[in-house]
Amino acid sequence: MRFIVFLIAFIMCSTTCLAKVVIVGLTVSVDTDDIENKTVVTQKEAEMAALILTNKLQAEGYTTSYVKQYKIEGDVCFLYVVQSIIADITVYGSANYSNVVLSELQLLKGNVYNKNSVYNALSAVKKKYNLSSINADVKNYNEGDDVHLFIRIKAKAVNYSVWVSTLPVYGVVPGITASIPLYNAFLTGQVQIAFDEERINQKKGSLEYSAALAPFTVNAGIEVNQEYGRFERYNADFTFIVATP
Repeated sequence: MRFIVFLIAFIMCSTTCLAKVVIVGLTVSVDTDDIENKTVVTQKEAEMAALILTNKLQAEGYTTSYVKQYKIEGDVCFLYVVQSIIADITVYGSANYSNVVLSELQLLKGNVYNKNSVYNALSAVKKKYNLSSINADVKNYNEGDDVHLFIRIKAKAVNYSVWVSTLPVYGVVPGITASIPLYNAFLTGQVQIAFDEERINQKKGSLEYSAALAPFTVNAGIEVNQEYGRFERYNADFTFIVATP
């Protein structure tokens, strides 16, 4: 009788497969310790493992990557991960900045899409070029699993900043920088004046032209510096002007 009970238990255990979970196609950094090398028994448990891994990808910012298929073969449960690659990038919305923004974002191309990484890259570009806004629309590339980023930008008509500083020799130094977008380029001018209680000590101005010729950026400009001083020995003022291309 005991032999019969043991035989039935052995047959039931044999038909109930303990399958070790193996993840296929995952290259990004995601914590899988609670999934990989664990065992599942039923299709329902395999489905749950696939769902848990997909949720982990989503939580890490890989919102277009997922477990596409799970399959139990013998004593192995395979979880097949599809990672969405950024296959193409299109920038539109402001012709004056489109090429230079596209060149800045080319490093994203070919990487696995991660919304956090894309957001950080867009924020850096927005700050660098002082854009009014920059947003991304994510669409499937050629109806596949990879993605195509459509970057919509809006530039300011004139970007400017004003500052005031102090220097030990020159005194108070207020200044202003203004940038005007042109076709595939922008023109940036800067003016600053230094003065103390007695007089103006320095005038400085610069003009820079920057053109985006993807994948390169060409810069040309000139800086003019006019300084005022006094020869105490001769009781006379002097002025000199230096222009630097």
